Amino acid sequence: MRTWNIGWSLSGRGGQGWCVKIDTFANEVVQLLPKGFVRDFPGYLDINISFRELQGIVNDPNANAIWHKMLSSVGAVYLIVDTKEGKQYVGSASGKEGLLGRWKEYAINGHGNNTKLKELIEADPKRIHTFKYTILQTLPRTLTQNEVLREEGKYKDKLGTRAYGLNLN
Repeated sequence: MRTWNIGWSLSGRGGQGWCVKIDTFANEVVQLLPKGFVRDFPGYLDINISFRELQGIVNDPNANAIWHKMLSSVGAVYLIVDTKEGKQYVGSASGKEGLLGRWKEYAINGHGNNTKLKELIEADPKRIHTFKYTILQTLPRTLTQNEVLREEGKYKDKLGTRAYGLNLN
């Protein structure tokens, strides 16, 4: 699939018009995407996004409205993978804004105030660009914080992220 930028320009007589010159074969406009659009929402369990993509999604709610709607409608147990070393961090999200609320914190600084993630970024600020964000399990937003933390703990045990990863407890 090819992507082209289509620009609007004012003609010398005050009218508006647009023109696209694309090779010599006919092309059909299939979809117009807003500036700031990151990508289509793939479904919860197919999310695997970079820090840059996370920032784009969070920082442009109009262009990525479906992401905002879907991420704010669920709680979740999520995974952050440092692709440089393969270390993993398991976290969870609940509350009013669901997963979107938690991931907004990561979009600010990449670590969301998690000690070991923060240490990695402080030692090497470019490290933030090796992080991938994904979802392990969606949860109803109606669960209590203790119920959500219990689910999070199961994944920390299964993946060994306390002993071998980036979780402290």
